[in-house]
Amino acid sequence: MNTKQIEVFSPASIANLGPGFDVFGIALDGIGDTLRVELALESGVKVIMKGREAGSIPTDPGKNSAGAVLQHVLENHDSSRGFVVEVEKRVPPGKGMGSSGASAAGAAFAAIKLLKLELSDSEAVKLAAQGEAAVAGSPHADNVSASLLGGFVMVGEDYDVVRLEPPVFDIVVVVPDVHYENKTRLARSLLPEKVLLKNAVHNVGSAARMAAAIALGDADLFGRSISDNLVEPRRAEMIPDF
Repeated sequence: MNTKQIEVFSPASIANLGPGFDVFGIALDGIGDTLRVELALESGVKVIMKGREAGSIPTDPGKNSAGAVLQHVLENHDSSRGFVVEVEKRVPPGKGMGSSGASAAGAAFAAIKLLKLELSDSEAVKLAAQGEAAVAGSPHADNVSASLLGGFVMVGEDYDVVRLEPPVFDIVVVVPDVHYENKTRLARSLLPEKVLLKNAVHNVGSAARMAAAIALGDADLFGRSISDNLVEPRRAEMIPDF
């Protein structure tokens, strides 16, 4: 029996953890988007948005992270079919919890299952990153890889992702009451083109300690290693009273 429809839960994530800009990501339990994806006889992608702040999210597949992923699948794997995707948003957009990444990862997972695509983890992450490219302008993979694979992830070149099972600990998520149109694009525009060597060395050391903390199951070391001298100071201006 061929599967024509699938429902997927895709967890929220936190990326750019401390010194791990565009590299570290971690999935969150208990909050995420639910996607219902159906294979359609008509070509193209139809996006239906429901849930939290759904009215603020475009349904144009080229501007929607889930829709963009499904469009990419049709263009590269099976242009004879179409998709209808209903996204039930539970991850608030624009708050740093990987909202677009959760939808993109869920769409990638659903498409892989529906079309029985034989993709490696890195290929699946690369597919999901196409959704981020549509929304943020660049196909960064830290959020989508965490949502897609779970646990703690480290993204390398060519979407080579190392996944580790984190120790059991609680993360308190503080969501600032601010809103920026296309937050990710704005946040990336604040990044410096050059950095001081001493700040780069600091971040390399902190990043190494964070990865070691996860591997060792040391939650205390993990917390003490969340120190960033490169990106966070520039982005802090986006959050009043940071």
